[in-house]
Amino acid sequence: GGERVLAWLPSGASSVVATEIALVLPDGVEPQRVPWDLVLRAQWSEGVLDLTAQDGPGGRPRHVQVPFTGAPDVLAGVVRERVNASIVVQDHVTLSGTQGARVVARRVPGSTDLRWSLVFDVGGVLLRLRYQPFIEYLGRAGVDMSDLPAWLAEVDLAAHERGEITGDELL
Repeated sequence: GGERVLAWLPSGASSVVATEIALVLPDGVEPQRVPWDLVLRAQWSEGVLDLTAQDGPGGRPRHVQVPFTGAPDVLAGVVRERVNASIVVQDHVTLSGTQGARVVARRVPGSTDLRWSLVFDVGGVLLRLRYQPFIEYLGRAGVDMSDLPAWLAEVDLAAHERGEITGDELL
């Protein structure tokens, strides 16, 4: 058994296809497949899908424009549903004053594994950090990963940045 096709649209001599595992892009477009947990944004305009996805877990955002023909309504709905279904935890925690972090856990398609990411607010700017190794370290250090937002709310990152407490003391 291959993957089940949920929706598709023509794109040149190929197609844009949504399966239960990934968004499959037309021949000649890189990346060829984008698992649902890596899709950051999909915007549909007249004949063009503007897709932003991570270039692998913890990777940099990558933008690609995919032309299509036909009405995108069904495919756009499936993409929205699959992306939203991959999000298990999405929370914002205040860390210090007005600064905080957005914590997101997404389910890896076809698995029970979760992929965590943190996006910090720094001076009104969102800073996406490649935090998968840090998240794994926290899990090994005994932090209850089922409630990462609550743990982050208790952490004094500002004191750590001032050098008043060490990384081990954060835990």
